[in-house]
Amino acid sequence: MSKTAPKWLDTNFFTRVVKNFSKDEEAILQNFSIRYGAKAGESFASDLFRVTINYTTTSTDQSKISVIVKTLPEQAESEIDAKRMFLNEMKMYGEFLPDINRIIQKAYGDLKLFPSLIYQTTEPTAAIVLEDLSTQGFATVCAPDDNLETTKMIFHRLAIFHAASFFLAQINGIDYSSCNYSVYHMPESIQESFFKHNLRIFKSLMLSGDFSSEMNDSKYVKRVDEMIEKCTARGKRVFSCETSGYNCLNHGDFFMRNMLFRKAVDERNCDVQFLDFQLSIYASPAVDIFMALYGSMTLKNRMKNRDEMILFYYETFIESLQKFGYNKEPPTLLDLNVELTRCGSLGAQLCICYLPYLLTEFDKVDSDIMYNVNDDTESSKRRLYLRKEFVEVIKEEFEEFYYKGFI
Repeated sequence: MSKTAPKWLDTNFFTRVVKNFSKDEEAILQNFSIRYGAKAGESFASDLFRVTINYTTTSTDQSKISVIVKTLPEQAESEIDAKRMFLNEMKMYGEFLPDINRIIQKAYGDLKLFPSLIYQTTEPTAAIVLEDLSTQGFATVCAPDDNLETTKMIFHRLAIFHAASFFLAQINGIDYSSCNYSVYHMPESIQESFFKHNLRIFKSLMLSGDFSSEMNDSKYVKRVDEMIEKCTARGKRVFSCETSGYNCLNHGDFFMRNMLFRKAVDERNCDVQFLDFQLSIYASPAVDIFMALYGSMTLKNRMKNRDEMILFYYETFIESLQKFGYNKEPPTLLDLNVELTRCGSLGAQLCICYLPYLLTEFDKVDSDIMYNVNDDTESSKRRLYLRKEFVEVIKEEFEEFYYKGFI
């Protein structure tokens, strides 16, 4: 990703931004300053710039806004379809998120789940301009901690987001079917580097007894071999609109690196907003729920509070539908648990293929490790798999995956 702002982020561009933001065609750009806006690992398939803009309008002598400008990179990593992902996010901000925000704020007052869109364009190339939440005290949090209240806040906001899209699809007839792209739909080289290569490394560590002597068992190894063979097909099945279950608009990349948190005076996380809707997908709610279970809960909390958190999510989902005025028969708690069972292979894949990276500070993981397969990346991946944080998780959860048929 480039740290140099493209030349077209110029006076003409930011003049259009301030006129659109102020709704004043007579607004005048005074000046602007640009700096790169992302740490390593924070921006996926786009370049981020933080910009401070000073301007005047017909009604104000001097105004200032701070914005985040997301641009389509000239060169994307590996074979990731960055343009498709970027245009998906533009559609989210331009078409879908405004309606979701409207009904949420009507029901919940000032609750916001994502930054406001300031401006977006496809000329001279694709760009999205968003409010800069850092000016309101929001910041990234690298990894989950044992504070269950933060996890509950994440699941609470997620349930409201899911309920809003479910309501709009069922009552207003909003068609989200164009949101249908995921990492499992990417080229074979991505399937190899993201999943199959990781699974082969995992298998080799099973066979060598690095996790535990009990995991070096032919019945377990056979299942992992099957997982290697079928991981893409299983993933595509989960990340697809399912006519026999129920669907909602998922964030699709629902990990803590794609959230910003605001702290209260006592340093507790008191608010959260979601970022990066490039992989948003219309599918089972299990997609985001599994990502939240493995991306925003510690092992301790997941083992102790998993069922409680799923019930809390469901109760919030139903409460939100009622607030929105939903007058049909809603999905039951059993329906949700059927979805989580049907999509259980995703939980296993997230745990085995993603969690080694999620348990490491993301800015310390070179993207080359994820996107390439060679001797160097294999050595780096093995070190991630052998970290005690991951070994503790897999020793605790692997047998459950096996006995439930998730691997």
